[in-house]
Amino acid sequence: MESLPNLVNYSEPLSVLPDGMQNYSVTCTPVNGSSFGPSAQIIVDLNNVGYLDPASLMIRYNVTYTTTSATATATTEGIFGAVSGCPVYSPFLRLDTLMNSNVIESVNNYNSVCSLLSNVNMSVAAKLGQQYPLGYASDNYEFNESTDGFIGGLVGTGAAQVLTKTLYLSAPLPCLLSNAEKLIPLNGTNIRLQFTTDSMINFCPLISTTDVTGAARYTTNAGTNTGLAGLPAAVVTANAASRFTGMTINNFEIVYNQVQFPPHIDQEIRMQSPKIRIKTTSFATGTQTIASGIGGTVNLIYNLRYASIKGLFLMNGGTTDGGTSKNKLFDSFDITRGTGSYNFNINGLNYPQNAMSTSTNKGYLLQELRRAMNNIYQNNVDMSINANEYSLNDGSQSTVYIPAKFFVAVNTQRLSVPYKALFTGISSQNSPINAVINCGTATMSQNITALLAINYDAILEIDLATKQINYIY
Repeated sequence: MESLPNLVNYSEPLSVLPDGMQNYSVTCTPVNGSSFGPSAQIIVDLNNVGYLDPASLMIRYNVTYTTTSATATATTEGIFGAVSGCPVYSPFLRLDTLMNSNVIESVNNYNSVCSLLSNVNMSVAAKLGQQYPLGYASDNYEFNESTDGFIGGLVGTGAAQVLTKTLYLSAPLPCLLSNAEKLIPLNGTNIRLQFTTDSMINFCPLISTTDVTGAARYTTNAGTNTGLAGLPAAVVTANAASRFTGMTINNFEIVYNQVQFPPHIDQEIRMQSPKIRIKTTSFATGTQTIASGIGGTVNLIYNLRYASIKGLFLMNGGTTDGGTSKNKLFDSFDITRGTGSYNFNINGLNYPQNAMSTSTNKGYLLQELRRAMNNIYQNNVDMSINANEYSLNDGSQSTVYIPAKFFVAVNTQRLSVPYKALFTGISSQNSPINAVINCGTATMSQNITALLAINYDAILEIDLATKQINYIY
């Protein structure tokens, strides 16, 4: 049957936006203070007017990090501080989304999940293009193209000094709101976002000489950086007290576009149905610990039960401060050391059917990670994981600039191509999720925290008459 090509179908009707429709850029500030430190809560209420454009939701703030007072010799020794992961997200341990005072989403280890997303959703070029607001900009001019973590430095003068660094950060806010497929009504829903900041020891590692010399040496140069001007080019080693120990978050804001329609259009929207359903996606996490010295087959059980699981992501980070895992839960090592395999079991079925072997083809696991994010044949599935980062095994030393990025993932969607359906993932059938790791000949050289993040479908059901909200997942 012949049909007119769209390129010459000039009779195709063109939609026109309603007169009186407006779009405002809205800024919401915390209701419980203006400055926040470690292990604190930041509570922000969104407006209850109009509709939230999910694609516009972001955070912005500035954070000041400080070290303790320390004495470092002039020119050859420096005082340093570092932030692991994606610095804009690193301070936030948990994100809670509340609607009408009910918690409908709670993402633990939110900073680790967002660091994962920054590595599997963004290419190196994309990170460099947003280097300043994401917090990757470094004092080290040899690493001005860094796309992992942040290291600030101050060359010693022989007297006690305190390193102070302020980062001006802004980034999208991954959550059920920003992943929604339609505008979210704000009138009467009373949406609150609650951020819990992490303890600094979890995301501000102790910097040793190996972090700022050798392959990642910290070199000063005249006129390059504030505080380093006038100094000759020299390799600087780290003072023993090099660590950020203080943090103050100021000017925290949530920014989004608020769409408003004229009264007759708004009334027409509300007359469609007493209840509206909005499809969205989010992440849930669980953790298990693998003790050092354990080998063989490890079966980790996660009590995560969802009706539509789209993908599973396993991150194996260290727990010991100052150990080989410099970045703790921002690292992910191959704990099989290239001699074992990984797979997942949900409701009696293995995903994938054949375990992913690190000894037969370790490169395949990286392609499976791409597929877990989207379709492997789509050009927008870019990553920022290089061979050095992917090759770090348990027992290898990670650094802030070279974190371990051996993320294990599997795609569990029933159909990967775009398809209009409520739930496209698999159901856990109210059973827990098992991660099965065959370590081969390897045994753990350190305590490992195995963080499992699942990407799941959900439905936000809003009763426009009673303002009641139901979150279905």
